[in-house]
Amino acid sequence: MYRSPFRPLILLGLLLPVVCLYGQPPQPEVRRVFDQELESLFFDNALEAVGEGSLPGDLAPQESSESGTNSIANLPTMTGMAASTPSPGASMMGGGGLLIDTPAVNAEWGQYISTVTLEDEVKKITNDLTLLLRSKGKFKSQDYRTAQMHFTTLTTLFGIIAQYGGDVRWQYEAAPLRNILSQAAFSCDEGSDESYSVSESAYQTLNEVVRGIKVVFPDVTSEEANWGELVYLGVLMNRMEKGGRGDLRQWTANPTEFESNMPAIKHEAEIMAAYGKIIQDPNFGYEDQDYRGFAEEMLAGALGIKTAVEQEQFDLATESYGKFTQACDTCHGSYR
Repeated sequence: MYRSPFRPLILLGLLLPVVCLYGQPPQPEVRRVFDQELESLFFDNALEAVGEGSLPGDLAPQESSESGTNSIANLPTMTGMAASTPSPGASMMGGGGLLIDTPAVNAEWGQYISTVTLEDEVKKITNDLTLLLRSKGKFKSQDYRTAQMHFTTLTTLFGIIAQYGGDVRWQYEAAPLRNILSQAAFSCDEGSDESYSVSESAYQTLNEVVRGIKVVFPDVTSEEANWGELVYLGVLMNRMEKGGRGDLRQWTANPTEFESNMPAIKHEAEIMAAYGKIIQDPNFGYEDQDYRGFAEEMLAGALGIKTAVEQEQFDLATESYGKFTQACDTCHGSYR
């Protein structure tokens, strides 16, 4: 029988790795060790440190009384579970990863205006600006005046939102956006290429925030609003006169109008109440007792209208509306 001269070499090649493997001295055990700082984050025994009990959120599987098997039928769902809210003075990540301070909270605002009114008015004016800024020529010739009132109103709304003592949308973008909208309002003293450009830029930022798009702002302040620096008092007064002499007059004219427009009446009354508070800011330069008295009467009248809607009392609505307009008229007669 023929034997290949290479057979011994082949056998040697097969046996050599085995011999080498078993011929090696024992290898030391490799132990990977965390550095002390990282290791300190872990418990030696989590069950001993934390203790036995249910899973976080009480989401441990529930044992069925009938079959003795685990059942998910009774597990709580995420629906209705409220997200955690940072406490006042805390910090959080804003749009674009910018660290911002929780605005200073003023719980008083909730007495005057609801979150529903704040959010609805912001959305309404945002839509109005969409149409208003379509034509640059028309803006420069006449619409800049309307834009100034819209931007002024938005400045006050976001100024309130920044300090609101409740769960309200856009709160962590509100302070820097308030400042941007204020600049746009001031730019609308005249209709020009510059005022249109500033207005369009402010509108784009506003629209992104309202739509939930993350926006990185250059600076953020959590200080309380200085209304005298943020808005023109005259424009605020014009907005109050528009609300008081326009829709509220019609809606409180008779019981039918009142009953048909109660949600809208409450909405407008809350805005008037918020303005009745804002115009008392001493930074506007009016600190005498007469002026403050008129402002307090306007505020009381607006709150009376709000209460009338909540209690469905037409007589209270007309009485409160009369107080509101009388305070406005007397104030204008004294200071114009």
